[in-house]
Amino acid sequence: MNKGFMKLYLTSKYLVDCRHFSSSQVLMKHKYLDKAQSQIELLYSKYEDVMGMTKVKKIQDDVIEIEKSLNSAQMRRRGLQQELDDLRLELKKVAMEMERTPRSDDAYLKLVTQEHALFKKEIPLQKEFNVAEEYERTVFGELSRRIRHAHEKERERIEKTRFISLLTTVTVAGIGIFSSVLNNYLKDKRYKEVYGDVKELLFIVKSIFKENGELQINYDLGNNKIGTFEEKLEQFSKTNNVLIEKIDFIKGEVLNYKGILLDLAKNYTDKISTKSTMQNVSTNSTKETVNQEEGKNSSEKSEEFSKETVARLTFGLIVLFVLGVIYFKS
Repeated sequence: MNKGFMKLYLTSKYLVDCRHFSSSQVLMKHKYLDKAQSQIELLYSKYEDVMGMTKVKKIQDDVIEIEKSLNSAQMRRRGLQQELDDLRLELKKVAMEMERTPRSDDAYLKLVTQEHALFKKEIPLQKEFNVAEEYERTVFGELSRRIRHAHEKERERIEKTRFISLLTTVTVAGIGIFSSVLNNYLKDKRYKEVYGDVKELLFIVKSIFKENGELQINYDLGNNKIGTFEEKLEQFSKTNNVLIEKIDFIKGEVLNYKGILLDLAKNYTDKISTKSTMQNVSTNSTKETVNQEEGKNSSEKSEEFSKETVARLTFGLIVLFVLGVIYFKS
């Protein structure tokens, strides 16, 4: 930034007018803002050059200048025309005065001299007027040509803008279509990968469910077997209790029956012994041989009785055993 009058085009709040400041005296922040502003202006000027707005603005400036020249030419031509009209009006007045003045009068000579002077003024004024009028026509033609050129450039700019906008739209649409196609392709690829992974996961899940079902079936079968085993165990415990009760009952019955049989056998032996003693007492006078024979007979009878009692006891035990087996089976 050079010394002199400078403006830092910031926001309206921070618009600063600097006089006689060097670049070293300006804040660094302002330098950055100036640099950013210059970059923005450069980019905008390049955009205007590409879009043709620079040429259009230049042509418009030329048209404005030619319009100013045309206005000045028109003003000059109007001024000359006004002077020429005034001169002709004065000539007309002089001519009318000459008609009223006799030729022999000295005033007539004065009027003729005045008319001659006016005619001398009219000729260069007419030429100047013609030149001004020609210049006005030339400027007007140039203005018309510049306006047509400006219109053509404006039309070219509009067409160029339209073409660039259309090209930009087509490019953006193409990029959008390409990006959507690419996105769909990537999505399809990702979906296929996910579908493959899902199929594998489904297969794994099915196998897991199958194994789980088999395990559940085995578990149920095991539970059923355990239940049946528990039921059988309960039944066995019940039957065992019943068997124990029946065995205890049979034991009691056998013991009762055994006691009864032993009591009967004891009573019977006591009776036999009393009878033998009574016979011995009553037959003391009998012979020893007879006693011996009777003793032998009594001993034989006692042995037979003991054998008979043992047989009866064994038979009773067998009967009780058979009854117990039948009772158990029932």
